[in-house]
Amino acid sequence: MSSSDLHEATFKWPHTEPSEVIVTGSFDSWSRTIHLSRTPTGFAGVVKIPWGQKVTYKYIVDGRWTTTDTQPTELDPIGNINNTYNAPARPIQPKADAPPAVLAAPAVTAASAEPAAIVPTPVEPVPIEPAPVEPVPVQLDIETVGKANGVIASAKEAATAMVEAIAPGTTETPAETPIEETKTEPPIIESTTAAAKGASTTVTETTSSYVTAAVASVAAAVQAVSGAVAKVRLMWYT
Repeated sequence: MSSSDLHEATFKWPHTEPSEVIVTGSFDSWSRTIHLSRTPTGFAGVVKIPWGQKVTYKYIVDGRWTTTDTQPTELDPIGNINNTYNAPARPIQPKADAPPAVLAAPAVTAASAEPAAIVPTPVEPVPIEPAPVEPVPVQLDIETVGKANGVIASAKEAATAMVEAIAPGTTETPAETPIEETKTEPPIIESTTAAAKGASTTVTETTSSYVTAAVASVAAAVQAVSGAVAKVRLMWYT
């Protein structure tokens, strides 16, 4: 039991004549171990007793068991007279003033925090330089060139066939006409010859018209074929 759980009671013997005074009781199991000290007015000593407990005790004065008239007395179960003492109740200890509570600052959460102003970073325009385009060398393989030449040859043959259909013999190379000696004929023969020449000229002009139209058709066909060949070449190059 700690000292804070005990009450310190002072026991006194108010006479100076004895040479020795002992106090003993229920607090020391009647073992006669507490000797009182001499004072100017008698004898006194301090005994520790539990708070709120009643104890019985006696004095032994120079070897004689006795009681004092200054304290209450009572009989024990076997008829002995003893002094009694009632220890007071434990006093209420004042609580130490607790330090004022320090209110913690409310935690700043992402929801309660004010959003910081966002300052846009100026972006400097980056000049865009066009990438140099390197010319791609066009390589024509033999097969592609052969196909193109075949298409041109077929177009030429088709144009020749069209001309022959319109004016047979136009595309043939004329044979050399042998030079015959001119004989003098009578005026009637000259008239006949002049008429024949006029008719021949008319036929020749008509034939020339047909030939001109045929040539124009051939030229248009050749132009169409050339366009087709260009497309074929473009398809093969890409």
